[in-house]
Amino acid sequence: MAQLVTAKRVTIFADRLLEEIILQQLEKLGASGFTCTDCRGAGTHPVVQDLSVISQRVRIETIVTPEIAIAIMDFVESPSFVNRAFTACIESVEILARSL
Repeated sequence: MAQLVTAKRVTIFADRLLEEIILQQLEKLGASGFTCTDCRGAGTHPVVQDLSVISQRVRIETIVTPEIAIAIMDFVESPSFVNRAFTACIESVEILARSL
């Protein structure tokens, strides 16, 4: 039977211009990896519909320990992200023990 542990998946939806800053900070805070995808949608900021042009939004996901997840959320709450098309969330996930 697979040995599973509980971890946290942090998902960040952000302006493409913030991607490199966010990825650098994820590494500094202890995330060992991430996944980035172009995205579109609607919310309190303008809708991005045309992905045939370079995407203006990015979805960044990382699976980390609870402590690192909280540190990431503290970082994204900083003034750098005020008035930006930006949101973040944390979910509990079960992963293979060797993956964390």
